[in-house]
Amino acid sequence: MPALVLQFLLYLTTLLQQVKMERICWFQSSRNNWKVLAEAGTIEDGETQRCHESNCCFGVWNQSKSGELYAMLQGCWFDFRQKLDCPSSNCIPGVDERFGIHYSCYCSSDLCNRNFTVYPTLDLPNEQSRHAEVITVLVVMVPLVVVMASCCIAIKKRCTSKCLGQHAILNPDLEMKERVPMFQNMGETSALDHNLDSLELIEVIERGMFGEVWKGTLYGVSVAVKAVPASGIEHFINERDLYSMALMKHDNIAKFHAAGERLENNRKESLLVLSFYPYGSLAKHLANHTNDWETTLNLCLTLSRGLTFLHTEMWKDGQYKPAIAHRDLGSHNILVKTDRTCAIADFGLAMTLSKETQYSVLKVDSLTICKVGCLRYRSPELLDESLQLKDVSTALKQVDVYALGLILWEIFMRCTPLFKGIHVPAFKLPFEEELGRCLTTDKIRFAVCEKMVRPQIPQIWKENTKDYESILEILEDSWDQDPEARLMAPSTEWRFQRLLGTCQLYGSTSTAQQ
Repeated sequence: MPALVLQFLLYLTTLLQQVKMERICWFQSSRNNWKVLAEAGTIEDGETQRCHESNCCFGVWNQSKSGELYAMLQGCWFDFRQKLDCPSSNCIPGVDERFGIHYSCYCSSDLCNRNFTVYPTLDLPNEQSRHAEVITVLVVMVPLVVVMASCCIAIKKRCTSKCLGQHAILNPDLEMKERVPMFQNMGETSALDHNLDSLELIEVIERGMFGEVWKGTLYGVSVAVKAVPASGIEHFINERDLYSMALMKHDNIAKFHAAGERLENNRKESLLVLSFYPYGSLAKHLANHTNDWETTLNLCLTLSRGLTFLHTEMWKDGQYKPAIAHRDLGSHNILVKTDRTCAIADFGLAMTLSKETQYSVLKVDSLTICKVGCLRYRSPELLDESLQLKDVSTALKQVDVYALGLILWEIFMRCTPLFKGIHVPAFKLPFEEELGRCLTTDKIRFAVCEKMVRPQIPQIWKENTKDYESILEILEDSWDQDPEARLMAPSTEWRFQRLLGTCQLYGSTSTAQQ
């Protein structure tokens, strides 16, 4: 009997160790610290990390001059020489009194380090203070070391003008001296960043008008790499500069890591490195999956939330983000994260909206503004070239909202509860049923502008959900013929937040009429 008990305890210990290895932490890192933190666990979507050994999540926050706290580092505890004791399942932060600016917490439950459980106070246990000190020193010293190493590498590359091989990429000096620096300051790291020598391209996963998208790895982490030929350099520069703007980080915007160039078969390609999203584009996801009611609302809400963020002008801690019009919104340009939420991508045609933009647009032929984006998602005022440029900011936002309405329809058309009792129709693009897959400008202009055709809303929805009128109102108010009558993105977000709140309050099955 004692032997059986001993074997059972050993088995139980093994199970507990396996459980510890499966700890999932919220992940965030500056690019300079990425390599160190990535060794502690597998990074998924660039936002969560599955720990290899540690059972402990950690977070480090800084305090701005205005007193607001913002995250600097989050992830699995990475220094295996220091085995942390994480007795709390909650993130209860303390202050590093020596440096006076960093708050840190250590906790032992999944995603516990995403936010504070309580607001930090100045009382910090000695042991936790020592761990915070270690992290703070790393935060301060590692970027300095990387900057010095980057300078040495840049000098060496400038002296040796040969290409470093197929995947040894990106001399920042290659014909880009007059442009914005190849590696942009993201507001938290030095503008001098690592090159992409550690980038490995594995396979092409998509080909489009402006280049190819590869699946690859950077420091062992899966990434998506957009390779743009020389003919698409203007779109690449525009997209890179927008991703690199201060305050451009958001849960519903594709996560940007780095940008640069490479030589491939004597051809120069520009590279944009983003987080890899296994589900791919929203169009691909909808073609392969149907969704329940709650997932459907989450897709709609997070898409609307991402567009609201783009359309919003922001100031924070002396940094500024102008409002941005996407101008090429479609289900092919939206990515689906592993938690079934949306992340907007592809900003090659996007435009910042400011007084300077207004002045510049007035000097440009309106046709230049109107003839952009996927033909299928172009609004009536783009198709008939009646876009009002006197207030270009509002006008271009409403162009995005029209496209948003069509994408929302695509999402609802793959919602299983809305088609209760019948098969969910196969995925189709907007106007595919009415006009076919191959469109011409004249064909869609006649349908949308003169006949005022919109995608058909099935009557069976009315039988299967008490929220039919709400859905109908959102769609019709988004794709209204009159731009001034359309919803603004924040209003769309608010309406979906209300619908999702009702769903979570009463349960997802409550939307179906009994």
